[in-house]
Amino acid sequence: MATSEAIGLETVVRRSEQVLWSSAGEDLVALHIDKGVYYGLDAMGRHIWELLEGEITVEALCARLLTLYDVEAEVCQADTLAFIEPCVRMDLIEIVVTEGS
Repeated sequence: MATSEAIGLETVVRRSEQVLWSSAGEDLVALHIDKGVYYGLDAMGRHIWELLEGEITVEALCARLLTLYDVEAEVCQADTLAFIEPCVRMDLIEIVVTEGS
């Protein structure tokens, strides 16, 4: 994990390079190469994962999700952070340290 600081809307995140993944119907299966552990993501998790193609702020990620789902912005932000935080702890998603952060 890149940092132990709190994750917020301005945090820049990306997929870990140590994770291989594949679609499985509407879901997604991810393998952490170093740990040898498989993870399964549901359709919502898959959409988030696919939007993490490059570096992106959590806020920009939520904005893109809001174009896909009929949900209040605050709910989307809370749910997205609830998804990202454990993924960071499991080294599936990395926090990108940028200048000024």
